[in-house]
Parts: sequence; C-alpha cells; structure tokens
Amino acid sequence: MLEERAVVVEVFDQRAVIQIKPSNRCGQCAATHCGTTDLTAKPVLVKVINHQGAMVGDEVIIGLEEKALLKSAVAIYLLPLLGMFAFAIGYRLLAVTTPLPDYEILTVLASLIGLVVGLKFAQRALLKQSTLHELEFTEKRSQRKDTGSQPVILKTLKTPANSVSH
Repeated sequence: MLEERAVVVEVFDQRAVIQIKPSNRCGQCAATHCGTTDLTAKPVLVKVINHQGAMVGDEVIIGLEEKALLKSAVAIYLLPLLGMFAFAIGYRLLAVTTPLPDYEILTVLASLIGLVVGLKFAQRALLKQSTLHELEFTEKRSQRKDTGSQPVILKTLKTPANSVSH
C-alpha cells in the first residue's frame, strides 16, 4: 500500500477532504532535488474515506492500494495509445482499400483523433470506477475495511488538541 502524510481540511459523513503537502523528496531515494519535486510543488486536495474519525486540522497518513494505482495508470496511458494506433492503422487500411486520399498527414490526423478518443475512454473508465466505488461505499457503510480503489485514512498522527502543549 502506498502511504503519504496529509492534513484534513474538511470532514463530512464518513469522508474527508485532505490536503497533501508537497514533500521535498519523493521517498524513493535520498536525493532532494531530482526534478520530481517540481511536479508536486502545489498542495493537492483529495477526497478520502475517513473510518478513523479524523477531524479538521488532524495530520493523517493516507493509503492507496498499488492495484488501484496500476489500474489507473493502465487506463491513462494504454487506452489513449491504443486509440492512437487503432485510428492510424484504421485510416491507412481505409485509404488503401477505398478511394480516400493516402496522405501521411491524414494518417497523423487520424492518430491524433484516436488519441483524443482514447483519453475520453480513459476518463470515462476512471469516472465509472470511482462512481461504482461510491455506490458500493454508500451501500456498505458498516463494512469498515472496504477501500476499493479509493484512498483511505489509515491513522491519525496528530490532532490540534494533542499538538497544544500546556
């Protein structure tokens, strides 16, 4: 399970909106400035499952199953690539077998259209996966271990009440 530190900014029902603080290193090595830091310079807001009862201001550890990340990566990268190749090959086959013009620029244009169609399919697949999980979550409120493909709060590190010293 992939884990990251975050701060709860909003709580509703059994969900929370958390803000993931950008770290100055990715955790994969000891390097502090390798270029990946620039990609995560802005704080990110994420809606997560809150079975731990975290409150606004709490510092928490969130987790995401590797399988969910892998599925998302396949959808984001593979579907647009497949769409691009399918449209390019499809146009070439049509151009060879029909009186359509056989210009390379039209094949490139067809591949770009395939890329956009693949991106739309990926977007719908991820949205459908998220929506299905949302329905499962509302139907199974009593089952606390159901995380599916959504990030979940694993534990609360520090609450505002605990962080104030007397």
